[in-house]
Amino acid sequence: MYKIIKNILLLFPKITGPLRAHYNHYFGEEEISFIKYEINSLKKNYIFYDIGANYGVYTFYFGKKAKKIYVFEPIRECIEYIKSGYSKNNIIFVNKIASDSNTIESLKIPIINEKKIFGKASIVNDFNSFESRNIEATTIDSYINQENEGLNELLHIIKIDVEGYENSVLNGALNLLNKQKVLLVIEIEKRHNKDYIETFKKIVDLNYDVFYLRNKKIKKIESLNEIEKIMRYKNNFIFKNY
Repeated sequence: MYKIIKNILLLFPKITGPLRAHYNHYFGEEEISFIKYEINSLKKNYIFYDIGANYGVYTFYFGKKAKKIYVFEPIRECIEYIKSGYSKNNIIFVNKIASDSNTIESLKIPIINEKKIFGKASIVNDFNSFESRNIEATTIDSYINQENEGLNELLHIIKIDVEGYENSVLNGALNLLNKQKVLLVIEIEKRHNKDYIETFKKIVDLNYDVFYLRNKKIKKIESLNEIEKIMRYKNNFIFKNY
């Protein structure tokens, strides 16, 4: 019955897109509340980057007040769902893989109980049963470099959920990460990303501080030696350079 209801709801993205976003705000990811608090505290206009958007929870929640939102999502079904439900014209859809070069990558979509699980699709992970799609890759910087007005006056909020492909995404966004005021929220799991310490080092070397949320309170990570212990119960991490 749950699967039937879920499939029906996917037919009405104008309703279910915002509904899913607000549900996750109150009952799902506490990072949504933190980002909202940060935006309100800084009182700055922002550009939002939803990297690995899936069905667009972050897009629907933060897009409406963004100066612009970039949606990087390689799965066309997910892009079409967001397009059907999102009504503002401040959005740029990138139906490609966010990476560090302009290549063709193989994306594996796991199949469980004869159903494709888009939210677990991965370039680096293997599955017993999966559908493989060859998809064009691009860099975040290649899009941002086309922007030539007012970037320094904005907060750049980047949410990354790419199932172990974090390092490649970050390598393709170094210009943005170096030059702008950035808030990063990244899901990092060592079961997906064997080089997870390098991910943290890469960002810290760009003069970012590292945080995580626990019981809705932000905690600063003073040493990377703490990471492995924290990752036993937390996979979402926050990075700020301001």
